[in-house]
Amino acid sequence: MVLDALARLTEERVDHRFKGLPPDAGGLTVGELAAQRRNLFTGGFTTPCSRSPPSAWSTTCG
Repeated sequence: MVLDALARLTEERVDHRFKGLPPDAGGLTVGELAAQRRNLFTGGFTTPCSRSPPSAWSTTCG
């Protein structure tokens, strides 16, 4: 069952649902991107971004 899920994931196209992936990976399948074996630090990966309202800063930042 887990292997079936992984096989289906490798066929998924990289799009807006996949956070933190290199911008030029859009349109590739997850399997194609994995086969490229990109370096985590130099392969174009980014951190997912989020925004919190200023009212939450005191509890999350201090």
